[in-house]
Amino acid sequence: HRCCSSRSSRARMVHLVMRRQRAPRIAAVGLASWDRLLTVDRYPSPGGYAIVRRCLELPGGTTTTSAVAAARLGAQVSIVALVGDDAPGRAIREALNREGIMTAWLTTDPSSPTDAATVIISVEPAERTIFWHQGARLTRGSLGYNQHLRARRRAPRRR
Repeated sequence: HRCCSSRSSRARMVHLVMRRQRAPRIAAVGLASWDRLLTVDRYPSPGGYAIVRRCLELPGGTTTTSAVAAARLGAQVSIVALVGDDAPGRAIREALNREGIMTAWLTTDPSSPTDAATVIISVEPAERTIFWHQGARLTRGSLGYNQHLRARRRAPRRR
């Protein structure tokens, strides 16, 4: 009996330790953009043309992409960023919500379009070119940025 009770208490202890371990909490602060990816066989020469083989539109930007990756790995992720009051901004918010990312600090800026990029990817040679359409993005003093920092300072720490 002693051996069995020792094993079950050890299993209970391991279970308690594992329950106490929480998923990491991450705040992703930065750029949220709408990306349009175009794949071509080859880059055209100046003045030439290329046939688009594939077109894909999705949320992008380093902050958004990192937030999604961290959430898929099990982290609790919040995003602090700005989007425009437009279809791409709404699509980014919906996509992040579907991924389980907390979007309370994803602020809508009605005066700017959502930041965007057009990415041309060639198969031969394997290269990419990014055309950046600057739009809503955080800067020091941005409403969402300052509100988030003030709220973090006031928020009680959970243990």
